[in-house]
Amino acid sequence: MEVNISNNNEIMDSKEAFRTILRYKGFISFVVFIFLIGSAIYAYYATRIYQSSTSIEILKENSNGSNDIILKALGGGKANIDNEISVLQSRWIMQRALEKLNLTTEYFSINEFEKKTELYKDSPFVVNKKILEDAIYGKTFELIPKTEDTFELVIKPVSEYSLKGILAKLDIQPLTESDKIAYDSIHKYGEEISTPLFTVTIDKIKKFDGKHYSFRFVQKNDLYSMYVKRLTINQTSEYSSLLNLTLDDDVALRAKEILNSITRTYIDQGIKAKTRSSEAALGFIDKQLEYISKRLNKSASNLEQYKEKNNAVDIGQKASLAASKIAEYESKELELQTEINILTNVQRFINKNEDLSGLTVGAINFADKNLGTLIVKLQDMLSQISDLLTDFTELHPEVQKLTKSISKMKRSIKIALRSNLGQLHQRKNALVKMVSRYNAMLRNLPSKETKIAALNRPFDVNQKIYEYLLQKRAETAILKSSTVSRARILDSAKEMILQSSQE
Repeated sequence: MEVNISNNNEIMDSKEAFRTILRYKGFISFVVFIFLIGSAIYAYYATRIYQSSTSIEILKENSNGSNDIILKALGGGKANIDNEISVLQSRWIMQRALEKLNLTTEYFSINEFEKKTELYKDSPFVVNKKILEDAIYGKTFELIPKTEDTFELVIKPVSEYSLKGILAKLDIQPLTESDKIAYDSIHKYGEEISTPLFTVTIDKIKKFDGKHYSFRFVQKNDLYSMYVKRLTINQTSEYSSLLNLTLDDDVALRAKEILNSITRTYIDQGIKAKTRSSEAALGFIDKQLEYISKRLNKSASNLEQYKEKNNAVDIGQKASLAASKIAEYESKELELQTEINILTNVQRFINKNEDLSGLTVGAINFADKNLGTLIVKLQDMLSQISDLLTDFTELHPEVQKLTKSISKMKRSIKIALRSNLGQLHQRKNALVKMVSRYNAMLRNLPSKETKIAALNRPFDVNQKIYEYLLQKRAETAILKSSTVSRARILDSAKEMILQSSQE
């Protein structure tokens, strides 16, 4: 008869484990109880984290049938989306978005169990700051209501029993001047509180529901850095122009308002950039119109003077045709030369890393329509990095990130510039040949007809250029008045609870 030793051992082990549990049931119950209490306390004091989300669509620029040289050079347009993501995630946009919201003062209520809850826009008082020294930022001001008209304002120094206090006692890390700040005084609402470190006024705006409140000031740069890290942007798919934006915060309403402000700021900045481009183009065209107008008047005067002096009224059909064709081709040649001059200027500026802010590209008919758009975007990016460098060095991550985007954009623009200039020079050479052909025709005509044709030519050329510029001015003015955003908001920001975290 076989005995199942394995089963017997399992039964014995189970009995032994059960006896052990019974022996230590009191201790186990105590540990479970402590764990449950600890979990409940943690859940009570933990800060809830909310996540707000929104989605926007990056609208495609009208390429008017161009070959999209830039988009091909940038990988089928994906890098264009990457650039827009970089702009959205930049401190430049975040700074402007947060400036629209008053976030540099945080308000809290503290209950009888010392649980701190941020009030955001539900604070019964507001702090108007006038002077703040650097040491006071981040310090907790405790506000304890005393009467209907007075309150106690307290700043406590770092406790000797805190981690900082213990490290200081052990001579490991000394306390800073900020750690030693102490203040305790009774004040009235609405009066100016002035000390060597701060000057503020605290106004009561509604009835106090609690007995203990606090507030603290946050540096703008710290605020920008914090929310840039909390912002996440994802493309819905590799070739999609839809972007999902999410922002984490411990106040649901604030997360929602910041995200809405970011998307609104991004769209507004895009409209302003296009408006600036149109305004610069109008300025450029107006200067050209003034110059061409003087030349037109002078050429008209010369023609009239010659006709009066020589009793000449008109010229023959051949001379008229040749003069008309020469005027037509020379006016087109001047248009092309204007484009060549500006593109050569852009090329020189980019190659030498010079300032592009003064360049005007809105009035040019580029062979590749995306080129003008990307030059304007490059100008915006250079403006952004200039703003960043007022606060940070070139080693700052945001500066380095934007520098890489600028380098990538410049490389792509250089490729397109070479292609555009090549096409423009080919077209100009063809026009020069046509002008030479009709000039040869004029040389075979009688001298009086040739002279009148020669005087007619600058008049016709200047007139055509003048009409061309008037047309461009009208088009640019319409473009300016109908400027639309490069993106649109698909869903306004909404919030949800993401998780809980202990402060």
